[in-house]
Amino acid sequence: MTTGKNALFVRAVNGRRQLLEPYRFEFYDALGHARLRVGAGAAGNNQLLFAHPTHYIYWEDEGDAVLTYKRTGNWYLRGVGGQPYFGREGITWPLVATRFNARYMPPGYILDSGAPCAFVREGVGRDEIFFVLGWLLTDLANRVLKTVINHTRNIQSKDFERMPYPWWVDADRRIAIIENVKAVVAEVAGGRAWTWRDVRASGLNEMFGAPSSRDVPQQSGGVSTPKRQIDLLAVAE
Repeated sequence: MTTGKNALFVRAVNGRRQLLEPYRFEFYDALGHARLRVGAGAAGNNQLLFAHPTHYIYWEDEGDAVLTYKRTGNWYLRGVGGQPYFGREGITWPLVATRFNARYMPPGYILDSGAPCAFVREGVGRDEIFFVLGWLLTDLANRVLKTVINHTRNIQSKDFERMPYPWWVDADRRIAIIENVKAVVAEVAGGRAWTWRDVRASGLNEMFGAPSSRDVPQQSGGVSTPKRQIDLLAVAE
């Protein structure tokens, strides 16, 4: 992470999810305490659906010590565009990948430069996070991403915002998808590793399906009515 001096403010977590603390001061036994917030160091890997944090950052008084550590010159965190989204739950994915290796990001994270993130807009319920997360993992969504929107390996926030919204999914299937994705995220958080083979076997592709010509409403003259895009705001971090 970009703090000016990671040795002071950032701590790694080992395989047993314990903080590795070389100094004896209040950081030593503060894992889980409000003084610490989860860093976004895990956001750049390719793990699907959920990943436990690899680092914690000292964030007492809303990060005042970190944000004011370097008082002269240009300071990255002071002006970072994603700062209003610190602590919010959402979706994240690695910037460089061949597919949307998307996963749920719980509340409490501090965003750095590891990966793009997306958050629900004001007035949109949190279930939208899980619905869109499921959509991003389908073969159809990734085919649209790579054949229409972006042919490269860099999946940026603007690519996410250009993705079509799965408007053809009816209310009953939408509810089933949300419950399915929530359950799978809980399984992965509990230790089960998911691969793309598991995603395909989960039935997400079938639940989302694909729109047929009869699903597309027509205006006079046979011109199709444009559909809205994903109702989440993506933030480049």
